[in-house]
Amino acid sequence: LRAAIASFRIMRLTPPMGFCAFRRRLAGAAVAGAGTAVCSLGLTHAQIVEPPAQKKTIQEVSLLVDSKVEGDFYHWLPGYLKKLLELPGLLGAKVLQPASREADKPSVVFVLGGPGAGKGTQCAKMVDEYGYVHLSAGDLLRAEKASGSAQGKMIAEYIKEGKIVPVEVTVKLLIDAMASDGGKRFLVDGFPRNTNNLSGWHKVAGSGLHVAGGLVYDFPEEVM
Repeated sequence: LRAAIASFRIMRLTPPMGFCAFRRRLAGAAVAGAGTAVCSLGLTHAQIVEPPAQKKTIQEVSLLVDSKVEGDFYHWLPGYLKKLLELPGLLGAKVLQPASREADKPSVVFVLGGPGAGKGTQCAKMVDEYGYVHLSAGDLLRAEKASGSAQGKMIAEYIKEGKIVPVEVTVKLLIDAMASDGGKRFLVDGFPRNTNNLSGWHKVAGSGLHVAGGLVYDFPEEVM
């Protein structure tokens, strides 16, 4: 099974023990009545010598995540870390994350809407004006079916029997089309249609693509 490494670091500040000990000794001297001259000397010294910088303790945690739950894990992790940092002993701690590499990944925008909502028309305009590449899940399935390949015959069989083509097949066609194009920004038309489609996307695509967002064209049926 393909797996991914999720890594993060927790940094917390450790109080300067030397300076704290100095203050405790000074207070002890004053209570014991060691003399005004001694206390005065100690206070003057404390004013002109800056305390040592607080130490930073960095602890790194790496988690091995099964690819089947990788997408869900990355949604769950931030909330868990937020609660973790509220525990006693971690107050003031911070989570250090590596610089984002999302800009290096192909970016995907899902385009959704009912039949006749204008998905294709709007995608064509965004292609012209913003340089996106338009991919239609339905068009890719029909093209693969017409190709006569083994996978195309399997798709034809599903359609003939009135069954839904496995979501993994659709996602794989989309990913292959993106890799073949070599572009960086894609509009995916007509996908995902439901939560099962979205889970299939996370399972197959994993973290290799950056989902930038979604466009939903919602119109009343009488308008469409």
